[in-house]
Amino acid sequence: MAGDFKYGYVGTEEPAQSTSSNSGVFSQNEIVDLRGDNEYTVLAFEVEYLVVAGGAGGGGSGYDAYRNGAGGGAGGYRSSVGTENTGGGLTTEAKHLTLPGTNYAVTIGSGAGANSSNGSDTSFSTITSLGGGYAGYGNSNGRAGGDGGSGGGAKSQGNSNNQVQYDHGDGTAGQGYDGGNGWYEAYNNSYNQGGGGGGAAEVGEAGGFSATADGGSGVECSISGTGTYYSGGGASHKGTNGPGGGNSASRSANTGGGGKADSGSGGSGKVCLRYSSLYTVTNPGGGLTLGTETTVGSDKYIEITAGSGDIQWNVA
Repeated sequence: MAGDFKYGYVGTEEPAQSTSSNSGVFSQNEIVDLRGDNEYTVLAFEVEYLVVAGGAGGGGSGYDAYRNGAGGGAGGYRSSVGTENTGGGLTTEAKHLTLPGTNYAVTIGSGAGANSSNGSDTSFSTITSLGGGYAGYGNSNGRAGGDGGSGGGAKSQGNSNNQVQYDHGDGTAGQGYDGGNGWYEAYNNSYNQGGGGGGAAEVGEAGGFSATADGGSGVECSISGTGTYYSGGGASHKGTNGPGGGNSASRSANTGGGGKADSGSGGSGKVCLRYSSLYTVTNPGGGLTLGTETTVGSDKYIEITAGSGDIQWNVA
């Protein structure tokens, strides 16, 4: 015990501390005094997380997108939720061991616009999800799909004088799948379609001659208590975004989805956290957009949808 001070306790067992546990009943003042003498062990608790990066935008615009543009890759998807898969078909990750009163850094990645770079990374503590791979686009001198959390789709063949097959972007193990290949046939480029962007749950569909190319599906996550899809790949011009795809009239931000060809933007990222109802989360230095803590079963749940800063758990 600290010095000669005798701490209060209930019953016949005096409160005791070790390197792995505390027993007995302590008042708040006693805990502060013990911690000041390094004689009170603060135990870690588990936090379930979903970390979704920003998706890439679609490729091409106007007629160029109609003929050649590909879908953007979905933002990387990492999850420790129940028995659900994380991205790329791997099993769920280990839960995060968390200490009360300790700062943990969070950064929410933005989605990328059409014909631009990858989406931005999202991170929580040591867990980082990579932004979605950019989409292929362009006519005579185009580009391949980019690598990322999920890979961007490949553009189709440019024209009869540019007989090059452009490659899809590669996804990242444990985060997402590859993008789809573009259509390639010499001297036949009238209505070629680029490939769909990769999703967290599925490879992007390959393009074809005057055919659809859908984005790869996202993963349905139940961390909030309600199943929601995230990180679906973007589609080529005639295709359909995968569930959890990027921004459109029917999809909001924070999906991590890839954008559709013809100027579709990628969805921004998100961090979702579920933890014991004994604790509450704060953003001590500001800089983050936190939702309202809600109760899910016997746990609490919160979403972080924008910004960069620290979060901290403390006893509620």
